[in-house]
Amino acid sequence: MRRKMEIVLGGKTYEVRADFATVERIEQRFDLMSFLRSVQTYKTKVKDVAWILYCAINEAGNSVPYNEVGTLVIDEMGSASVYATEFVSEALSARPEKVSKKKSAKGEQTDSPQSQSSIG
Repeated sequence: MRRKMEIVLGGKTYEVRADFATVERIEQRFDLMSFLRSVQTYKTKVKDVAWILYCAINEAGNSVPYNEVGTLVIDEMGSASVYATEFVSEALSARPEKVSKKKSAKGEQTDSPQSQSSIG
């Protein structure tokens, strides 16, 4: 399960997750890698940031109209673009929410695959 993230827009805090349903909804308009490329080249579009945050907020069970999210993004573009970039990065990573204390205390062992030379 993906970790929860917080997005703060307009003084309200929303808890979201970068789950498949949200990613699928975002990718109805553009792919996530193209968004990251636009961030790297300083060509991020307000509508892309607004769409990512709108999808994240609404897929998490909130009801905030797209135009309202867009207005908030314009008002808070610096932090909004950071939230959108973090959300996309989280969606593309394969990290679980957190490692359980039980597993980390045991120091899980894995079996290494046999090398071709040891297979007879």
